[in-house]
Amino acid sequence: MDTESTMRPASAGVLLGAAMIVVMLTAATQVVTAAPTSSFTVSSSQAVYGSSCAYLDTTKRLYSIGGYIGQTGESDAAKLGVTGGIYSLDLSRNFSTSSPPLTGHGVLDGIDAQHGLVQSVAAVMPDNRIIIAGGRIQPNASVDGDPNPAVYAFDASSSASTKISTSRLKVPMYHALPGSAAVRIDGVKTLLITAGMALTGPFDDVSWVFSVSDTGSITNTSATANAPPGRRLATMHRLNATHHLLSGGSGTGGYHKDLWVFDESKTTWTKSSFTMPMATDHHRIIVYQDRYWIRLGGFTGEENYELITYYDTNTGTAAKGTIVNPGDGPPSIGAGCTHLVGNTIVYLGGRESADDNGHVLGKMASTVNLLAIEPAGSGKSGLQFRWINSYAPPSNASSTTDSKSTSKSPGNGSSTSDGNGSDSSSSSSSSSGVGVGAIIGAVAGTLAAVGLAFLAYRWFATRRIASVPVEAKPNGSVPAPAPEKVMPSHDRAPVIIPAHEIVAAPVIVTESVPAAVLVPKLAAPAEDPLLLPPATPQARPGVAASNVRDSGLVSVNGVGHFMAPGELSMERPTA
Repeated sequence: MDTESTMRPASAGVLLGAAMIVVMLTAATQVVTAAPTSSFTVSSSQAVYGSSCAYLDTTKRLYSIGGYIGQTGESDAAKLGVTGGIYSLDLSRNFSTSSPPLTGHGVLDGIDAQHGLVQSVAAVMPDNRIIIAGGRIQPNASVDGDPNPAVYAFDASSSASTKISTSRLKVPMYHALPGSAAVRIDGVKTLLITAGMALTGPFDDVSWVFSVSDTGSITNTSATANAPPGRRLATMHRLNATHHLLSGGSGTGGYHKDLWVFDESKTTWTKSSFTMPMATDHHRIIVYQDRYWIRLGGFTGEENYELITYYDTNTGTAAKGTIVNPGDGPPSIGAGCTHLVGNTIVYLGGRESADDNGHVLGKMASTVNLLAIEPAGSGKSGLQFRWINSYAPPSNASSTTDSKSTSKSPGNGSSTSDGNGSDSSSSSSSSSGVGVGAIIGAVAGTLAAVGLAFLAYRWFATRRIASVPVEAKPNGSVPAPAPEKVMPSHDRAPVIIPAHEIVAAPVIVTESVPAAVLVPKLAAPAEDPLLLPPATPQARPGVAASNVRDSGLVSVNGVGHFMAPGELSMERPTA
């Protein structure tokens, strides 16, 4: 199970917290003819958590890749395993939670029965391949694994996977996890990985952004001076072709409740005026009707646990999500796969907390949980939620991405769509994602005031100059983050411009790669596969501060650290 390096020298934050580098490393692509993979199955009495997740509209299946695996209800960590296996849930047919239609699709290319890939990230490419990167290769569920250096591609049409590259540029440990299952979005050919823990030197939280291409190359694209404070195990949710939502996380700064919007086309961050009511990590994010940002589950150090909270981008207000039948579902859950179909949240796998308050690891969750989104009853505005035990696909099952209504009743969140919450006007096999108007309504006031004009300018500019490269440059060090506070924005954009019409592909600046340095050895038994820190860093389990030493290893430019080829060991340093 994972463990966290929690103590660091007092000077570490200056060294890596502000690290901003722009490098590009094109991996040596190793395209291999996909061979038959080892068999792998998951039964209705098992659950998986810590996997990467993707939904394919061509197959109407929710895929889970890798992760920790065990019997539902099992809380003994010694009885859990790790896997590189792939399985899917068929969302094109009716089923009950007691008998979900699961299908195995073999094991990732090159991962043997003694290892598994945990906490990786996935993206769906335009050709419907699922690209998987990041995470760690675990030898079992009881020790920390090595950073995963490979990029995999899974072809659902043949149920075969291929290792398409192996890169020397490793993404951070405990990077951000997916907000919900990846879906195909028009024009998107990249997978973003952000945040995490530096691999070398003082093991500090970082806020770099790594981009993985459809060919397997890994690039550090972070070139902004206003990045969020570093964190681990946050949630990174793709809103549309150009914008991503980073929320929560934990690490040396405790738990976080802030939200940030990342513009991939400009490699810039904007802090949202909204903060989550509960600081958490391992949570999931669902965007409903292009209006509500729903936070589901996760783990926290706070006293009061809220399974669901949501933010209304129309009104700029946050609310607790009331579940009308709380006894019919888990009181807490985290680290599973989520996907929105119509007005039903499908939660595949996951793990509950032992105290039902997100503080202590508990039992493996049910194989599948289903949560219906409803308009709030009794004349109330907003939403309410209901656990359900049966699933039926919507009539327009191809539109199973984040649900949008064709029109909205202001103030009560009700929909005039087809009755199940799905968008009756859409039947395409892909999604353009969340509209820019909803994003503008949730970020800082300055963006709300000038963002529409700027986006309109970019729209006309990209129409005139379709492919002119623009050089992005570092803007200096990261300033101290502004205090987190709830400051709802009521500024609304009068017009929504589809994201795929506004911006072109992200800009990548190529520079030489700094000389590699050796990684200090890390060695200690792991204690926690979900890396749950308490509310204060000082209270976390781990080695004493006196036993942690600064290796003094930095790259030649003084701002980043790189692993030497083949140097993947992550043993904890000793005095």
